[in-house]
Amino acid sequence: RQETAAGRQETAAGRQQTAAPTRQETAALARQETAAGRQETAAGRQETAAPTRRERQRRETLAEIKARAMDQVAEGGAAAVSLNAIARAMGMSPAALYRYFASRDALLAELVVDAYGSLADTLQEAADGAGEDGAAERLAAVARTYRSWALGHPNEYLLIFQTSSGSGLELAPERTVAAAQRSMDVFLTALRETGAPEGAVSADEGPAGEPALSPELRSEEHTSELQSHHDL
Repeated sequence: RQETAAGRQETAAGRQQTAAPTRQETAALARQETAAGRQETAAGRQETAAPTRRERQRRETLAEIKARAMDQVAEGGAAAVSLNAIARAMGMSPAALYRYFASRDALLAELVVDAYGSLADTLQEAADGAGEDGAAERLAAVARTYRSWALGHPNEYLLIFQTSSGSGLELAPERTVAAAQRSMDVFLTALRETGAPEGAVSADEGPAGEPALSPELRSEEHTSELQSHHDL
Protein backbone atom coordinates (compact mmCIF):
# COMPACT_ATOMS: atom_id res chain seq x y z
CA ARG A 1 0.00 0.00 0.00
CA GLN A 2 2.84 2.39 0.86
CA GLU A 3 4.50 1.75 -2.54
CA THR A 4 1.17 2.29 -4.30
CA ALA A 5 0.62 5.57 -2.47
CA ALA A 6 4.12 6.73 -3.35
CA GLY A 7 3.48 5.88 -7.00
CA ARG A 8 0.29 7.91 -6.96
CA GLN A 9 2.13 10.89 -5.51
CA GLU A 10 4.84 10.65 -8.20
CA THR A 11 2.21 10.40 -10.91
CA ALA A 12 0.41 13.47 -9.56
CA ALA A 13 3.66 15.41 -9.43
CA GLY A 14 4.42 14.44 -13.02
CA ARG A 15 1.01 15.67 -14.09
CA GLN A 16 1.64 19.03 -12.46
CA GLN A 17 5.02 19.36 -14.22
CA THR A 18 3.65 18.43 -17.64
CA ALA A 19 0.39 20.35 -17.33
CA ALA A 20 -0.23 22.75 -20.19
CA PRO A 21 0.15 26.44 -19.31
CA THR A 22 -3.05 28.24 -18.50
CA ARG A 23 -4.61 30.76 -20.88
CA GLN A 24 -3.31 33.59 -18.73
CA GLU A 25 0.22 32.19 -18.79
CA THR A 26 0.10 31.77 -22.55
CA ALA A 27 -1.13 35.33 -23.02
CA ALA A 28 1.59 36.69 -20.72
CA LEU A 29 4.27 34.78 -22.64
CA ALA A 30 2.91 36.08 -25.95
CA ARG A 31 3.02 39.64 -24.63
CA GLN A 32 6.62 39.21 -23.54
CA GLU A 33 7.64 37.83 -26.94
CA THR A 34 5.80 40.66 -28.72
CA ALA A 35 7.51 43.28 -26.56
CA ALA A 36 10.90 41.72 -27.23
CA GLY A 37 10.16 41.71 -30.96
CA ARG A 38 9.21 45.37 -30.86
CA GLN A 39 12.42 46.24 -29.08
CA GLU A 40 14.48 44.38 -31.69
CA THR A 41 12.56 46.09 -34.48
CA ALA A 42 13.08 49.50 -32.91
CA ALA A 43 16.80 48.81 -32.51
CA GLY A 44 16.98 47.77 -36.15
CA ARG A 45 15.25 50.97 -37.23
CA GLN A 46 17.70 53.06 -35.25
CA GLU A 47 20.65 51.31 -36.89
CA THR A 48 19.26 51.70 -40.41
CA ALA A 49 17.75 55.15 -40.00
CA ALA A 50 18.94 57.64 -42.58
CA PRO A 51 21.23 60.37 -41.23
CA THR A 52 19.65 63.74 -40.63
CA ARG A 53 20.44 66.72 -42.83
CA ARG A 54 22.69 68.13 -40.11
CA GLU A 55 24.58 64.84 -39.85
CA ARG A 56 25.03 64.71 -43.62
CA GLN A 57 26.34 68.27 -43.68
CA ARG A 58 28.79 67.50 -40.88
CA ARG A 59 30.07 64.40 -42.70
CA GLU A 60 30.48 66.35 -45.93
CA THR A 61 32.36 69.11 -44.13
CA LEU A 62 34.66 66.60 -42.44
CA ALA A 63 35.37 64.94 -45.77
CA GLU A 64 36.17 68.28 -47.40
CA ILE A 65 38.47 69.33 -44.57
CA LYS A 66 40.44 66.09 -44.85
CA ALA A 67 40.55 66.27 -48.64
CA ARG A 68 41.96 69.80 -48.53
CA ALA A 69 44.48 68.76 -45.90
CA MET A 70 45.66 65.92 -48.15
CA ASP A 71 46.06 68.46 -50.97
CA GLN A 72 48.35 70.40 -48.67
CA VAL A 73 50.30 67.22 -47.89
CA ALA A 74 50.73 66.70 -51.64
CA GLU A 75 52.10 70.21 -52.04
CA GLY A 76 54.47 70.41 -49.10
CA GLY A 77 54.26 67.35 -46.87
CA ALA A 78 52.76 67.20 -43.40
CA ALA A 79 54.41 70.50 -42.47
CA ALA A 80 52.22 72.31 -45.03
CA VAL A 81 48.95 71.38 -43.33
CA SER A 82 47.29 74.55 -42.00
CA LEU A 83 43.86 74.75 -40.39
CA ASN A 84 43.64 78.49 -41.04
CA ALA A 85 44.38 78.00 -44.75
CA ILE A 86 41.76 75.27 -44.97
CA ALA A 87 39.21 77.50 -43.24
CA ARG A 88 39.87 80.33 -45.69
CA ALA A 89 39.58 77.99 -48.68
CA MET A 90 36.26 76.64 -47.41
CA GLY A 91 34.86 80.04 -46.48
CA MET A 92 34.72 79.11 -42.80
CA SER A 93 35.92 80.97 -39.77
CA PRO A 94 38.83 79.34 -37.93
CA ALA A 95 36.58 79.01 -34.88
CA ALA A 96 34.03 77.04 -36.90
CA LEU A 97 36.69 74.69 -38.26
CA TYR A 98 38.07 74.08 -34.77
CA ARG A 99 34.71 72.57 -33.87
CA TYR A 100 35.67 69.70 -36.18
CA PHE A 101 39.33 69.38 -35.24
CA ALA A 102 40.68 70.83 -32.03
CA SER A 103 44.18 71.22 -33.44
CA ARG A 104 46.39 70.67 -36.46
CA ASP A 105 47.78 67.53 -34.82
CA ALA A 106 44.26 66.15 -34.39
CA LEU A 107 43.64 66.60 -38.11
CA LEU A 108 46.95 64.99 -39.03
CA ALA A 109 46.24 62.06 -36.73
CA GLU A 110 42.91 61.53 -38.47
CA LEU A 111 44.61 61.53 -41.87
CA VAL A 112 47.18 59.00 -40.64
CA VAL A 113 44.50 56.68 -39.26
CA ASP A 114 42.53 56.94 -42.52
CA ALA A 115 45.62 56.15 -44.61
CA TYR A 116 46.61 53.12 -42.55
CA GLY A 117 42.98 51.96 -42.61
CA SER A 118 42.87 52.20 -46.39
CA LEU A 119 46.10 50.23 -46.68
CA ALA A 120 44.95 47.54 -44.23
CA ASP A 121 41.57 47.10 -45.96
CA THR A 122 43.23 46.83 -49.38
CA LEU A 123 45.77 44.28 -48.17
CA GLN A 124 43.08 42.22 -46.44
CA GLU A 125 41.00 42.12 -49.61
CA ALA A 126 44.04 40.85 -51.52
CA ALA A 127 44.73 38.17 -48.91
CA ASP A 128 41.10 37.04 -48.90
CA GLY A 129 40.97 37.03 -52.70
CA ALA A 130 43.98 34.72 -52.89
CA GLY A 131 42.67 32.39 -50.20
CA GLU A 132 42.48 29.32 -52.45
CA ASP A 133 45.82 29.86 -54.18
CA GLY A 134 48.12 28.64 -51.42
CA ALA A 135 50.16 30.42 -48.78
CA ALA A 136 53.02 31.47 -51.06
CA GLU A 137 50.73 33.05 -53.64
CA ARG A 138 48.73 34.75 -50.89
CA LEU A 139 51.89 36.37 -49.55
CA ALA A 140 52.89 37.42 -53.06
CA ALA A 141 49.43 38.89 -53.65
CA VAL A 142 49.68 40.93 -50.44
CA ALA A 143 53.14 42.20 -51.41
CA ARG A 144 52.01 43.17 -54.91
CA THR A 145 48.96 44.91 -53.50
CA TYR A 146 51.13 46.84 -51.06
CA ARG A 147 53.16 48.17 -53.96
CA SER A 148 50.05 48.97 -56.00
CA TRP A 149 48.52 50.83 -53.07
CA ALA A 150 51.70 52.90 -52.64
CA LEU A 151 51.71 53.83 -56.32
CA GLY A 152 48.02 54.66 -56.31
CA HIS A 153 48.12 56.63 -53.05
CA PRO A 154 51.44 58.51 -53.12
CA ASN A 155 50.29 61.28 -50.80
CA GLU A 156 49.00 58.88 -48.17
CA TYR A 157 52.20 56.84 -48.48
CA LEU A 158 54.23 60.01 -48.09
CA LEU A 159 52.30 60.96 -44.96
CA ILE A 160 52.54 57.66 -43.10
CA PHE A 161 55.93 56.33 -44.23
CA GLN A 162 58.04 59.33 -45.16
CA THR A 163 57.20 61.77 -42.40
CA SER A 164 57.25 61.40 -38.63
CA SER A 165 53.47 61.82 -38.56
CA GLY A 166 52.90 58.12 -39.19
CA SER A 167 55.49 56.90 -36.69
CA GLY A 168 53.08 56.67 -33.78
CA LEU A 169 55.46 58.71 -31.64
CA GLU A 170 53.94 62.14 -32.12
CA LEU A 171 50.26 62.03 -33.06
CA ALA A 172 47.67 60.19 -30.94
CA PRO A 173 49.75 57.01 -30.54
CA GLU A 174 46.79 55.15 -29.02
CA ARG A 175 45.08 55.48 -32.42
CA THR A 176 47.87 55.66 -34.99
CA VAL A 177 49.83 52.68 -33.65
CA ALA A 178 46.72 50.48 -33.64
CA ALA A 179 45.88 51.58 -37.19
CA ALA A 180 49.41 50.84 -38.39
CA GLN A 181 49.37 47.42 -36.72
CA ARG A 182 46.31 46.39 -38.72
CA SER A 183 48.16 46.62 -42.02
CA MET A 184 51.25 44.95 -40.59
CA ASP A 185 49.15 42.11 -39.18
CA VAL A 186 47.84 41.24 -42.65
CA PHE A 187 51.37 40.95 -43.98
CA LEU A 188 52.71 39.00 -40.98
CA THR A 189 49.77 36.60 -41.09
CA ALA A 190 50.43 35.86 -44.76
CA LEU A 191 54.11 35.39 -43.94
CA ARG A 192 53.46 32.98 -41.06
CA GLU A 193 51.17 30.89 -43.24
CA THR A 194 54.10 30.14 -45.55
CA GLY A 195 55.96 28.60 -42.62
CA ALA A 196 58.73 31.20 -42.70
CA PRO A 197 59.77 32.84 -39.43
CA GLU A 198 58.89 36.53 -39.27
CA GLY A 199 62.54 37.54 -38.94
CA ALA A 200 63.54 35.68 -42.10
CA VAL A 201 62.43 38.45 -44.45
CA SER A 202 64.31 41.72 -44.40
CA ALA A 203 62.47 44.96 -45.07
CA ASP A 204 65.29 45.87 -47.47
CA GLU A 205 65.27 42.68 -49.53
CA GLY A 206 62.78 41.00 -51.75
CA PRO A 207 62.75 37.40 -53.00
CA ALA A 208 66.21 35.98 -53.71
CA GLY A 209 67.81 39.13 -52.34
CA GLU A 210 66.31 41.41 -54.99
CA PRO A 211 65.57 45.00 -53.94
CA ALA A 212 62.02 45.32 -52.69
CA LEU A 213 59.66 48.26 -52.77
CA SER A 214 60.44 49.81 -49.44
CA PRO A 215 63.97 51.17 -50.04
CA GLU A 216 62.94 52.60 -53.41
CA LEU A 217 59.95 54.38 -51.97
CA ARG A 218 62.05 55.78 -49.15
CA SER A 219 64.13 57.80 -51.62
CA GLU A 220 63.10 61.32 -52.59
CA GLU A 221 63.64 60.51 -56.26
CA HIS A 222 61.06 57.74 -56.17
CA THR A 223 58.65 59.98 -54.30
CA SER A 224 58.77 62.35 -57.28
CA GLU A 225 58.01 59.43 -59.59
CA LEU A 226 55.03 58.51 -57.44
CA GLN A 227 53.76 62.08 -57.60
CA SER A 228 54.08 62.08 -61.38
CA HIS A 229 52.17 58.83 -61.51
CA HIS A 230 49.45 60.40 -59.37
CA ASP A 231 49.25 63.48 -61.59
CA LEU A 232 48.77 61.28 -64.63
